[in-house]
Amino acid sequence: MSRTFKAPAVLSTKRCFELIECLEPQERLKAYKNEGEIYYVQQMRWDDNDVCCLLINKCDKLAADPCFSDPQNLLWRAVNKMVGEGMDYSCHIIVRASPDPLATGLAIVEAVQGMPPPKIQQFLNALMRAVKAKFPDEFKFAHPNGAVDKKGNPTTYSARMMISLDGHVSESLEHDLTEGAIGGVELITERNAEVQLDQAGFVREKKAQLEVSLSTALAKARKVPVLRAFLNSKSDAYEKARIRFTTDTGDPRTVTVRSGDFTVGLDTAYVKRAVLNGFNKHLGQSYTELNEEMLEKLKGLLV
Repeated sequence: MSRTFKAPAVLSTKRCFELIECLEPQERLKAYKNEGEIYYVQQMRWDDNDVCCLLINKCDKLAADPCFSDPQNLLWRAVNKMVGEGMDYSCHIIVRASPDPLATGLAIVEAVQGMPPPKIQQFLNALMRAVKAKFPDEFKFAHPNGAVDKKGNPTTYSARMMISLDGHVSESLEHDLTEGAIGGVELITERNAEVQLDQAGFVREKKAQLEVSLSTALAKARKVPVLRAFLNSKSDAYEKARIRFTTDTGDPRTVTVRSGDFTVGLDTAYVKRAVLNGFNKHLGQSYTELNEEMLEKLKGLLV
């Protein structure tokens, strides 16, 4: 969304990941914490034309050397890292990427200790910046007002694409909202952040908020449907909402959802999760290739 005009959708999720795939291996890594942590794409491929499979690894040079012990036999040893090495971790991600610029992509992210989804999202957006630097023409689009330049060519604008990992809400959130007491709902937008509010430019907008409440006369079974419908109707003006509520056990909670689709951040306790088990082999900490058994189980969740 532009700050000066309502821009149409531009790149589809499928095209975004196709462009990431076009980056060279050394362009598909990003260092953090003074190069103490390095995220990189170890492997990437397409299955069934529209399912993008990624193996994202993290090299942690700040982690302590691993130690192993056999207490029953009084054995203990440490494995010292070589210069430049770090502990390596792997995260499998699959995305059913849509060629439709207006559609989102359904993704499944493996939960890996030390690789939180917000960090993975940050890494994916770093890759998108690298993609734009390498393929700038992919991000240029005709201005929707139809204006032309002095030569009669359509006026263009440069778009910035960002990847957002949003979680489907768990059944526990709907239960807590239904059975508990909703104290208040704040609709929030930061689309006009940094817009000048005075002539001198000393005062700038940070965010705009609208606080609402639900009627106590609303039946329990109707609370969540009514709230979702209302937030969706306001999604053009407010992209997210902060809901304050008390569970039926008396615990105060706050959760932030996206107004348009009622999704939540992957770092919240209310994100939908699934436990995978029944693997034929013990899972490793790190992989150099996509684990096929893991992929099949993840694909089983793409519904």
